[in-house]
Amino acid sequence: MNLVKCYEFKVDAQLYFLEIIKNRIIINNKYEGIIILNYYLDLVKTIKIFDDLIIERCYKHFFDDTFLLFCFENNCFIYINKLWKFRIIQIEQNDEMFLSHLYWWKNTDEIILTSYKNEIFRLSLIEESLSKVTENYLKYHYIQFYKIWMDYKDVPVVRFFPEESVLLFQNKLETELIINNYIDTTERHISSFLKDTHDFYYQKGSVLAIHEKQVDLITPDNERFKIPTKNPWVSLRAKFIESKNICFVVLYRNESYPDNVKLISYCLKK
Repeated sequence: MNLVKCYEFKVDAQLYFLEIIKNRIIINNKYEGIIILNYYLDLVKTIKIFDDLIIERCYKHFFDDTFLLFCFENNCFIYINKLWKFRIIQIEQNDEMFLSHLYWWKNTDEIILTSYKNEIFRLSLIEESLSKVTENYLKYHYIQFYKIWMDYKDVPVVRFFPEESVLLFQNKLETELIINNYIDTTERHISSFLKDTHDFYYQKGSVLAIHEKQVDLITPDNERFKIPTKNPWVSLRAKFIESKNICFVVLYRNESYPDNVKLISYCLKK
């Protein structure tokens, strides 16, 4: 198997956000909206939302193409449906609300969010409001997520993939990545990635470990492939793309010219 470079997209803008929604690649459009690209990294659409937009996190619906952007600095959520229409849900300023990766979004009406302080929030898409709820509310309405939250609320979860029943977290020394399937209660441990690796991603048994100087691909069979980053470029984000093969896209930034960024997709081929 060989790791092959496939497509490339270059732009002069400060990109920091990367997400995959089904077969679409989403990046921020400077600080005013988002850009949608297809599998071939061709431009599909740009969406202007508002000026000074800073996206902190993205929450994806478990079953359809809708998603939610959390913008801490802007005190709002942005709900975007499958037709790329958006609604801004303004919330009260709360400088202490640091949302975690654990969330639950199976129905269309509300989303359950959690914080690193073990707070539970209910975001109503009908009322367009955010409210704090109790453990009993979670237990009564979302028993499956209640069990997950009780088991992992004190674990430093770095990624959550509910569509595959998988959580990623590191050991205390941050020398191992632990892939935990909370349905069949199995664990897989991965080590020997670079110190200060700042992000991980998972899909169907494959893992991406993202470091500024290198991106590692670990396959389900624990075969490893490395993509060194050449100066002055650094790798910021990497995520898998929906494909028959193992394919992913990496977001790079030029450290000498921060507005100079590029996306490159790679596929594992025979």
